[in-house]
Amino acid sequence: MRSWRSRLLSTLIVYAAGFATAVYALAPAESAAASGKPGTKAMAQADAWKAGSEQFAKAAGVGLRKFVSFAEEKALQASEAIQKKLAEKHRGTEK
Repeated sequence: MRSWRSRLLSTLIVYAAGFATAVYALAPAESAAASGKPGTKAMAQADAWKAGSEQFAKAAGVGLRKFVSFAEEKALQASEAIQKKLAEKHRGTEK
């Protein structure tokens, strides 16, 4: 049986390791565009990557807007159906 001190110490070690990993993963790194000189292969790759990510962002935005409009339409249809059912049920209890 382990004591509470050893459990606390092992928990703190695991927590600190996770925190250090998150800081390392989220720390800004030197980008390829910043390290490359204009006209080099690294700069061309960085420009291509940026253009590709912009196209992806636009496509994702269009798809998200389509999804939201579809969801709004279906939510309206569902609310109308629910209101009809409740009205029918209410009319049935009044008789």
